[in-house]
Amino acid sequence: MNYPLGIAILGLVGGPSLDAGVIAGQSNYARSLVALDGPAFGRRLEELMGLYDPAVTAVQFNLIGSHDTPRARTVMGGDATALRLATLLQLTLPGAPSIYYGDELAMEGRADPDCRRAYPLTLDGAGPEGVATRELVRALLAARRDHVALRRGSVRVVAATDRAVAILREGDGRRAIVAVNAGAAPVTVELAEVSAAGLRAIELPSVAAGTVLEGGAAVTLPSQSALILVDD
Repeated sequence: MNYPLGIAILGLVGGPSLDAGVIAGQSNYARSLVALDGPAFGRRLEELMGLYDPAVTAVQFNLIGSHDTPRARTVMGGDATALRLATLLQLTLPGAPSIYYGDELAMEGRADPDCRRAYPLTLDGAGPEGVATRELVRALLAARRDHVALRRGSVRVVAATDRAVAILREGDGRRAIVAVNAGAAPVTVELAEVSAAGLRAIELPSVAAGTVLEGGAAVTLPSQSALILVDD
């Protein structure tokens, strides 16, 4: 279980909204889960991507929550938008992503046994945030299936500032750029040694969308937003 990656994702996306009380009740979160800005997350991501042979990294079991941990949404102060951004990063990085039952419906829960609440009987029972999160998860899984660079290949951080990061994925001759702004303020990020020109944006329901600036050398990201660009 690739908890180190999940902890890094929660640290970036949760930021100042991380619930210290919830974190203190789970041992490895209490040791390792802290708020990260974009540059710190970028350094941690590149460190984790270099720990093992790429063939091993490609099959690691990536998760942001499980039956052993509080629910990701609860860890991040109940913020369903933050959960969607965390899930977006989980589903666009190398590895085998595992979605703990109910996280696709934005379920909440503190430490075991509260994290094992019953699954909603109907989609309506999940509430509007649950429906919105499910729509995004479906779109992300389809994008991962359809675009090889989102499921395998290399990872390089090409921008990191404030609470935003942009990641270049390359695999089988294809490229993708994944950009996330977890912060409350809009940001513009300059892409290092890569251009977004010619790439097209994937529609991301239930998440505010970033845009490519003219020329493709930078992207602008509203608060709590994301942008996924692909060339295939």
